[in-house]
Amino acid sequence: MPMSGNGLNSGRVRAVLSVLTVGLEAVAGCGRPAGGFDVPQPVDDRPMSAVIARVNANAAGADFPIRIGGVLATGEMPEPGGGNRRFEARGVALFHKPRNLYLRLQPTWGTLTAGSNDEAFWVWEQFQESRYYWGLHDEVDETDDLDIPLRPDHLVEVLGLGDLPTDTTGPLGPVFWVGTTRYALLFMAEDAAGQRYLTKKIAIDRLAPHLVRSVVYFAPDGHPLVIAELSDYRPIEGAAALAPHRIRFEWPARRSRVELTFSGMQRFDKPEARERFVPPHASGRDLGEVIRLGTARPTSFPSVPPEETFQETP
Repeated sequence: MPMSGNGLNSGRVRAVLSVLTVGLEAVAGCGRPAGGFDVPQPVDDRPMSAVIARVNANAAGADFPIRIGGVLATGEMPEPGGGNRRFEARGVALFHKPRNLYLRLQPTWGTLTAGSNDEAFWVWEQFQESRYYWGLHDEVDETDDLDIPLRPDHLVEVLGLGDLPTDTTGPLGPVFWVGTTRYALLFMAEDAAGQRYLTKKIAIDRLAPHLVRSVVYFAPDGHPLVIAELSDYRPIEGAAALAPHRIRFEWPARRSRVELTFSGMQRFDKPEARERFVPPHASGRDLGEVIRLGTARPTSFPSVPPEETFQETP
């Protein structure tokens, strides 16, 4: 039997009232929306000083030389003649905060060695042609677009075991930002005209383990220069600190990327570790073409080569 017009209108009114009742109950906390959804759980909410202190406390537990074994590097790099080359390389690394680094990778076509110490950093390509890049930390800005495969000074910071600044005062920050799942520290600089611009963003998880999750370096025009993502935090063997065992770098303008994974990290309290933090240009070796990065100034280096005692097995 067909429903009358009044019956149809009454049905619509009852349906509308039913929806309004459910909605009011949900707002008042007396029920859930008819469709149902999970209410997000409260996340960590701390002031900037506490967020920084927590990251630095983890880094303090790794103030010793660390051997990084089973290094696997994969990615894509642009070719000089155009296009990109995919690669895979294995190797080993040493690290001692804040700036000491030794990384040796061996793709099928040669060897790449990168390193850093308190004063300088370097990259040595021993491929068909040997090419050696080096510079002083004080003469190269972290936002300079250097034409090298991987900046060692970026890698030592992105390893997540360095100290974040505790003095956050002043017009250049860092400025604190609170997102849904991450905190962020925004660093700035100022050009000659007094224009401030963003140089770096460090994102820190609001969820455990509350450590650095990404670092982005910006060009002065605001475009991302380097994007680094950290994951797979695990304990360092023989230490209380956690460290990322996967780091992914991206260079958007170059359309290139490198992903580093580590099978493990362990304390390496052996004197030969220090020898690996001496740059090759201080040893008098034949380095091939040498390219100085940054502003050159007179520099002297020791002439005695380090002993080859570090065991480079994954």
